[in-house]
Amino acid sequence: MIATMTYTHQLIVIGAGSGGLVAAEFAASLGANVAMIEKSSSLGGECLHAGCVPSKALIAEARRYAQTSKDQPVTLDYKKVHKHIKQAISHIETTHDNDAYYQAKNIEVIHGEATFINKSEIKVGLKTYRAKKYIIATGSRPFVPSIPGLAGTPYLTNDSVFDLKALPKDLIVIGGGPIGCEIGQAMAMLGANVTILHTSDRLLPRDEPEVSQTVMDSFKHMKITVRLSIEITSVEYVNGIYTVNFASGKKVTGSDILVATGRQAVMPGGLDLAKVKTTDRGIVVNRQLRTNRRHILAVGDCNAGPQFTHAAADQAVIAVRNALFGLQGKTDPALLPWTTFTTPENAHFGPMKDTLKDTIQDGSSTVLRKSYDTIDKATAESEPGVIEMIIDRKGKVIAATVIGHNAGEIVAQIRFGGTIDGLASVIQAYPTYGIAVKEMASQYKLAKFQQSTIGKFFKKRFQANSLRKK
Repeated sequence: MIATMTYTHQLIVIGAGSGGLVAAEFAASLGANVAMIEKSSSLGGECLHAGCVPSKALIAEARRYAQTSKDQPVTLDYKKVHKHIKQAISHIETTHDNDAYYQAKNIEVIHGEATFINKSEIKVGLKTYRAKKYIIATGSRPFVPSIPGLAGTPYLTNDSVFDLKALPKDLIVIGGGPIGCEIGQAMAMLGANVTILHTSDRLLPRDEPEVSQTVMDSFKHMKITVRLSIEITSVEYVNGIYTVNFASGKKVTGSDILVATGRQAVMPGGLDLAKVKTTDRGIVVNRQLRTNRRHILAVGDCNAGPQFTHAAADQAVIAVRNALFGLQGKTDPALLPWTTFTTPENAHFGPMKDTLKDTIQDGSSTVLRKSYDTIDKATAESEPGVIEMIIDRKGKVIAATVIGHNAGEIVAQIRFGGTIDGLASVIQAYPTYGIAVKEMASQYKLAKFQQSTIGKFFKKRFQANSLRKK
């Protein structure tokens, strides 16, 4: 007689960050018996406590201060900045990122570190749990490079920078990606002397070169020092002063260092016992978010994919459907939008223009471009910027980049519309930034019609009628 395996839950979600919270809530809403395990004492993960929320609260305060101090001298009270950051986190915790909120949705919330003991069971403390399906959503942590002299010093990462109660005087930022650029610029707006060090030959190397140059120009205007293509050989920390030494023999000094060199996957213990494949970048999954153990799925930063809150949330929904119903839903990283909240803001989705240059040259795709100075609301608000879309022959938007105020919202609008017809057909309120997208699509449609046989026919006919009337 074959023994029937007894399960404690239909689904166990490991991790209560962006992906884990969405996965647990969605699965429970479908009626599944769900447990969510979080090793820390609070829910919300990196996004709430050390990422999206505190960084945007910092940026908001920095922009307000920069605008106010432009008109008249203002003394910065950084304690108020710190208070605003913590209040933003607290508000979200109180309203929905807390145990009671999820328990009320019939989710068992367990605090402790989950470790696989085999392919079917996990342990949290002294208790053993067994689920039919698992979704791992353990997120990521700051990646700190092995720079001689750095370890053991009180350097900052995005896990600790938002706990500062005083503004750094001279901040050295190691890393010119989104985290380094956003936080570095915000600190400069608040009055810190900021130096950004980057190994690449441009800032934000994942983005279009035009984005990198625009951000670089903004930093120069704000007197942020940027050193590109550098190799750091060592760090010294003496009497509260950092010295960063370069292979070139040059060096830079500062009161604080922020290490912003990306993030690395956090994985639960025991994956080797469960025989789940991993790499240095994270848990190996297919496009259905399944590991080599089909009943174990992984979403978000831990699976070596795009490290965005919205990517984790989207993957969580796909993973729950696949896990509970045996579906084969797939992720599509090519269509994932992202936004970097520098000033100016910039956003993108789709492949980079350089990878599409052959299709642009042979005419199978078309670049549409509109400057913010042709957008009435941007003109009224003195906001510079540009919108660029790349369209294929069928009128599908395959890529878009926006630099300027509201860039994230504009890219979301383009991504949602999807096609020239979809974007042109939406009635937009006036004056808005979004109306520019409708205008671009409408102008493209008109140009295509004018070039068509029927368009040429009507133009010729109207011109003939006009001549007869004369």
